[in-house]
Amino acid sequence: MAKKEKSEAELLEVCRQYSGEYVPPFHPETTFATSYSKQFVRAAAELYQRYRADNPRTATHKLYAALRDAKIPSCRGGTMTFSKVEYLVQRRIASYLHDEATR
Repeated sequence: MAKKEKSEAELLEVCRQYSGEYVPPFHPETTFATSYSKQFVRAAAELYQRYRADNPRTATHKLYAALRDAKIPSCRGGTMTFSKVEYLVQRRIASYLHDEATR
């Protein structure tokens, strides 16, 4: 049986649930290095891929607008700005999609 695809609202809810400060388990407790959780990156990557399928040139902006409109905070709990979404796409989502493609 095929896995049911999540709706945009469900993916944004996953992003909301796993947004904010996340310190990977291998970092010391005293670190200030926060990141995006794997669950957040997975959901954001799925949204990004859908937006990219519609129009590759506007995918990052569409992801930014969706996260902003849903009031989902960045990894440090601040406002999700366009530059933070660019970083998310260029570093975390690109890495995730690369890893998925090479599995």
